[in-house]
Amino acid sequence: MKPLLILGPLLSACAPADEATWRTDTSAVDTDTEINESEEDDEADDGGEDESSPGKWLWGDLEGAEGITGYYYESEDQDVLCEVIYLVESWGPTDDCSACEFAWSIVRGEEFAEVNVDGACEAEGWTGLAGTTIGVGAGADESLWADLGSGWQTVEAEGEAGEEWLFFAISLEE
Repeated sequence: MKPLLILGPLLSACAPADEATWRTDTSAVDTDTEINESEEDDEADDGGEDESSPGKWLWGDLEGAEGITGYYYESEDQDVLCEVIYLVESWGPTDDCSACEFAWSIVRGEEFAEVNVDGACEAEGWTGLAGTTIGVGAGADESLWADLGSGWQTVEAEGEAGEEWLFFAISLEE
């Protein structure tokens, strides 16, 4: 599964005029294919090529009032070790990122561990996060910013935003 997040209807004052794209590490994530879990699972079952990128990712997908965010961990040999998904409880624009042209605050809701090999999700600290908040923002210089609990920082990521959506995939590798 590829990391992806879409944020739904945004206040027009906080959204870019048309569309904007940010890529701070274009080699890390394949952006040519949209996520469709059932199709991707079918491809994997049929011996099709897995297009996900190895490593640890924060991702999500939100449109309108519904959405998801989560974490994904795939080893170099393409074994999925952790895939945990959180329903988005709430989200909205925030102005607490001074370096951002626009930013959003996302509150995690109910959690679902899709894959958790030998407690990999717990080992990464990716479970039990319902009710916690993350922030995602975009700078005017095409940088992507995130507040994952320790303040706003630029991140190796990619994202796209339109008037009513935002998508991002943030690499958690150091």
